Amino acid sequence: MIKIQDKIKTLFHQILESRITFLIIGEMVTLGTLNLLAMERSGNVILDSIPSFVQIAVLVNIGTLLLMGGYYLIIKWSRIRIGVYATIVFTLLFPELWEMAKESYGFPKELIPEVAGILFTVLVLDKFYQGRRKQEQAERDQQQADEKENQLKERLVRDAGSNVNDIAVKAVYELRTHDGWLTGNDGLLKGANLSGARLEEASLAGANLKGANLSGARLEEANLAGANLKGANLSSANLEGVNLSDANLKKTNLSGINLKRANLSSANLIEADLERAIVEGADLRLANLTEATLLWANLEGADLTSANLTDANLRFAKLPETTLHWANLEGADLRNVVNGEGVDLSNANLERANLKSTNLKEADLENANLEGANLHNVTLPDGTKWTEDTDMKRFTDSNHPDFWQLFNEE
Repeated sequence: MIKIQDKIKTLFHQILESRITFLIIGEMVTLGTLNLLAMERSGNVILDSIPSFVQIAVLVNIGTLLLMGGYYLIIKWSRIRIGVYATIVFTLLFPELWEMAKESYGFPKELIPEVAGILFTVLVLDKFYQGRRKQEQAERDQQQADEKENQLKERLVRDAGSNVNDIAVKAVYELRTHDGWLTGNDGLLKGANLSGARLEEASLAGANLKGANLSGARLEEANLAGANLKGANLSSANLEGVNLSDANLKKTNLSGINLKRANLSSANLIEADLERAIVEGADLRLANLTEATLLWANLEGADLTSANLTDANLRFAKLPETTLHWANLEGADLRNVVNGEGVDLSNANLERANLKSTNLKEADLENANLEGANLHNVTLPDGTKWTEDTDMKRFTDSNHPDFWQLFNEE
């Protein structure tokens, strides 16, 4: 029952949409009007008036509809005004009809208002439907353009995750050429699956990679400066030599990744997971590593000057020759740092830090703040073990008469 109703509605809609419907209605109105005029002229003697009227109205209407029908077959009613022109032309071709009407009923005089009304109505309807058709065509064109654009977006995101470097890099380049496709809140790589992607040397600066899956991806020497990688999964990815300066890596999974020589200066690494990450020789100056996990991480030779490591977990981390000059390590967990030889902790804030069983042999502690720090079983810069009787100012205060410095040792 519902299908039948839908078909009826569709048919009714098509009838109303058809331009010939309005033409026929207009002609029928004219026919009825002329009939009434004939009745009035003849004193209601309908039988005497009908033959002449039929000759005029029928011939005019048939001629018009024939010409309109031919025109419909040729160009599918693209312009309804041809019907109006056909009526005029047909009438001019048969001037005797006008003479017949004039002699019988004064036809031309009475017809003028009706013809003018029909002409006006038809032309108005024609303009209306032409405008509507243009609008519908524009909407169809826009829909096709949107579909084409969506297909392009899907292809570029898919190609960006390719395990062929040329394809992935080209896709990233093309994404950048479109405003907002790579960067911004609606960047297309946001939350994308790019696991195993070969993005070496790709230009991803400022890219929105929030929540993206980049596990196992190859990003050596890629430019990710200012990129948003918040919540992204970079586990087991290779980021050797990558530029992540000013990047947002908050709560990002960086466990086990290769960050050798990477530039992470001023990066946001709050609560980031860098467990067992290889960060040798990396630039972490001014980076924010508050509450970050650096368990078993290799930070050998890394530069963390003025970095914020408040409440960070550095247990079992490797810190040989690491620079933590002016770094904030307040409340940090540095227990069992077995290889902290030569680490630069000058001017560092180690207040309330837990350094239990840490090896600080040959470390630079000049002007370091160790207030409230746990130094139980710590190996001090001179190789001795800390005791409750140890005078730590000997290692932190350069004005101490027995101040220890590495170059003073023989």
